[in-house]
Parts: sequence; structure tokens; C-alpha cells
Amino acid sequence: MTELSACFACATGYHDECSHPHETEDGALECCCTIQLAETNTSGETESYGLVGRPQKSLNEIKDKTSAGRKRAATVAPIFPGMLCEWAGLRNAGGGVQPIVGCRGNRLVEKGVEDVEFMQGDRHHGPNKSTLDNTPMVNLHRICAECHHRWHSLNDEAYGKVRPPADEPWWPMEGGYLHDPVTEATEEELAASEAYWTLRPTERNAYPISLDTELRKIRR
Repeated sequence: MTELSACFACATGYHDECSHPHETEDGALECCCTIQLAETNTSGETESYGLVGRPQKSLNEIKDKTSAGRKRAATVAPIFPGMLCEWAGLRNAGGGVQPIVGCRGNRLVEKGVEDVEFMQGDRHHGPNKSTLDNTPMVNLHRICAECHHRWHSLNDEAYGKVRPPADEPWWPMEGGYLHDPVTEATEEELAASEAYWTLRPTERNAYPISLDTELRKIRR
């Protein structure tokens, strides 16, 4: 009998780096050893082996595209305990109509994991809110809950309340800006941002960080 085994990445415990992922019924990706198949050998013993991967389903074959996009995002962008928020220290994080100043260096842990040392990490899609746009550090970001809430507070209104079909892009209605992964905030800008968020919502005026005229604009 020819034995099938897990790929090298899975065999060494790095399932997020699986070289032969397979797809579940709702379009999510799982590593090659998640689903186990059984086979009886010549000695009458049952052996199990991993299912070798197959091509992803087309969008037309997926029933819940929004959910499938989020599950694919979890495969593409795993959150490792203690990793740095990808927006930490940035001046123009997230894009949209109002990019934000990132946090001062929050360390992340996967949602649902209790850890007093680290902050909850979230996967954020933006400035295109479509969950099927999973380009890491361009439209898919691993960020702290603090940055996540702040971005949505300043940008959600610009997207409207009606989510378009999941396989269509969801940009701000009046346009906006792409994420800037390079430009760092000054100490003064970090302090101004933190001071702004300590205010009650009713006390906040305009966001204290001016828009960077060098930012790349969204092209739809």
C-alpha cells in the first residue's frame, strides 16, 4: 500500500504553512491533515492519513461567500501569540476616508484566547470591506482590537449601511485612500491620537491628524 502523509509543514507543526491545503464545503481552507481518511492494511489494521488538497471552489460554488472569505483570511493571516499589531506606530493606517494613527505597539493573541499580557487580535478587511479581498498587509491586516475599533469609528459611516453582494468590492461611497504601510507617526501625532480617543464621543471634534496629501487614492 502506498501511504499518504502530511506535508512537511504540517508534520513539523506549522499547519498554517501547509503546502497542500484542502477546501471545506463553505469554501474555507484547512491543512492537509485536518480531515483524516481511514484505510485497512493487509494486516487488518486501520491506518489513517491526511487528505491531499484540491483546488479552491469558484465563487459561484460557494453558498456563504462572506463567511468563506473570513475563514480563508484566518488561513492566510494567522495570529501568533505575542505578534506585534501590524498598524503599530503608523501614521496612515487602514486607509478609507480617514486613516488612523496606529497604536503604540500592542501585542496580539487570537480572539477567544484569554491572556492578560496580550490584547485581542482581529483580522481587518479594508479599505475594501469585502472579505474575499485577502491580500495581506494591503487589504487584510492583523491588528489589535484597539486599532480595529478606532478605524471603524471613523470610517463606517462613509460605507453606508447596506452591504453589497459578498463577491463585489465594498469601498467608501465617496472614495478615499489606500493603506500606507510605511509612513510612521511622530511622537506628537501619537500623543494627539491618544488624547483624542480618551475623550467621550460627544466631546470629539475633527480627528487631530491631517490627511497626508501623498496618500494613494482608491481607484474603483
